[in-house]
Amino acid sequence: MLGKLAEIYFTPRFWERRGKLYELFGIRIFKKYLPISGDLMMRKVFRGKMLENGHTETLENYERFTRVCECIHLVFFFVYLSALFSHGHVITVVVSNLLVNVYPIMLQRYNRARLYRILERRRSRVTPIPTKQPELKAA
Repeated sequence: MLGKLAEIYFTPRFWERRGKLYELFGIRIFKKYLPISGDLMMRKVFRGKMLENGHTETLENYERFTRVCECIHLVFFFVYLSALFSHGHVITVVVSNLLVNVYPIMLQRYNRARLYRILERRRSRVTPIPTKQPELKAA
């Protein structure tokens, strides 16, 4: 049951599929400069090797990785909310929670929707049935 609930939560909604809403909120700009898992980290530390080969299995593993990252940020999102109620520094907590948790969650969802599109496209390809080639007779 928990697996089904997780699948429902993590599967991109119809309004997330194209990523336009996230792009409207500036996710591509945020992604470009995100120090940990954004483009900056991918270029400098991983040098693009995390998704280098583009195999379906690699993309599926990265999709699972986005789920883990999102879960971590969700936990800390609620930790930050509890700080809001206990400390009362509303502006500081809200802005930092937005930058530290909400935008990274949006980024994971944005990336996952992109991965889903790629994986669905690969799965929908019809593999041709090999036909036996006629044998050529030597003259």
